[in-house]
Amino acid sequence: MSNSKIDRELKKFLLPREEYPYIIPDTWELVRIESLVGKVQQRKPTEPFTYIDIASIDNKSKSIIAPKLLNPDEAPSRARRIVREGSIVYSTVRPYLENMAIVPKLKNPIASTGFCVLNTVQNFSNKFLFYYLQTDYFKKQMIKKQTGASYPAVKDKDILHEVIPVPPLLEQKRIVQKLESSFKVIDKIEKDLAKAKDLLKKRHEALLQKAFRGELSKSEIGSNNTLNDLNEEIDKPYNIPSHWKCVQVKEVSEKIQYGYTASADNNITEVKFLRITDIKADGVNWDEVPGCIIDEKNINKYKLSNNDILIARTGGTVGKSFIVKNPPLSTFASYLIRIKLKEHVLAEYFRYFLDTKYYWDYISLGKRGAAQPNVNATQLGNMLFPLPPMLEQKRIVEILDKESKKQKEILEIIEQAEEKLKKMRQSLLQKAFRGELVEQRPEEGTGLDLLKEIIEEKLNKEK
Repeated sequence: MSNSKIDRELKKFLLPREEYPYIIPDTWELVRIESLVGKVQQRKPTEPFTYIDIASIDNKSKSIIAPKLLNPDEAPSRARRIVREGSIVYSTVRPYLENMAIVPKLKNPIASTGFCVLNTVQNFSNKFLFYYLQTDYFKKQMIKKQTGASYPAVKDKDILHEVIPVPPLLEQKRIVQKLESSFKVIDKIEKDLAKAKDLLKKRHEALLQKAFRGELSKSEIGSNNTLNDLNEEIDKPYNIPSHWKCVQVKEVSEKIQYGYTASADNNITEVKFLRITDIKADGVNWDEVPGCIIDEKNINKYKLSNNDILIARTGGTVGKSFIVKNPPLSTFASYLIRIKLKEHVLAEYFRYFLDTKYYWDYISLGKRGAAQPNVNATQLGNMLFPLPPMLEQKRIVEILDKESKKQKEILEIIEQAEEKLKKMRQSLLQKAFRGELVEQRPEEGTGLDLLKEIIEEKLNKEK
């Protein structure tokens, strides 16, 4: 085959060096991904097949963990893309989530049309391409190209038109080997950190269980007259000390109330309008909370006060709770439920109760079978709640505060370590695709030599 024909094909995909977004070795080239992959076939399944959809992907391990074995009559309309062992599937929906994997050996695998399928040519490493898709650089390029506010996505052509560095094939393999050996160490450390976090969580759950069963410390307080005013004790879900009472939440609440219905407005600052989305793990940044239009009558009805308990009543965060502390003039949205506790219940004690396994099991039981997970004021009011005397509540909160502080400090150390590992992983990837991870060996040839071989092979197949 003539060199001129190969050169003409090269020009279609090669990026001029003056347009390179970053520096790579002189022996490498930068080309569009489409020049390194084959065409993907589509068909409707006619026999039992293994279906790979986005839900099948674990984006942490970048692997397929839950493919579905389906019959042809069970095939979703999106089950069309033919893949094989070694194919790369990259989700075009929400590319920032990095749902991607290399297809393992599966029985008659078919992927969703929600994936861009990449089958590398024979002389190019699929793992080299797979690791390139995991770089921050590629991720940022996809985020720039995604369209759609509620369902952000990229097109196949956005991925195929992106550029990738091309070293000689032997160098690609050495880079992949170096990355895999390094990532194996990082993966091991990340698993150990995940186990440590899980142990912390279990320890906290055990501590809460002891706290709300009266086992955290021996009580030296005895009875308290304020508890005698409550209704006759009802059946307990678990054992508690004899001087405690098991009550329904509505018995110890002044009010259990749904929030105010209004539209949030960032231009209004006078009356803040607290929503579920404004409540973060570390609390509420009131400066970022929008306002709303509300009359004086409703301000008095829905005004937030110190020690109010707010609970998300619907959606993905159903059951999430927050204790209000020193709020500005503010109200709360209708997707929240407010509980105002009576004087003989410490808000911090009740808030810790809302972290217990018992509470979350109760919430889960209430939301079963619903299309949209939710909990209502009646359900919360009927929930059983272990109530000790006030002095004992204070003692329990004091112990839990102290232990929670320790746990938070340990968790911060673990999360800092996790963040360092993420940066280390990206640093290795950056070095890998800048030609800084392994040495260049002249005897292995150049990226241009490899591209000519690839193009020649493609042209021969088209004859």
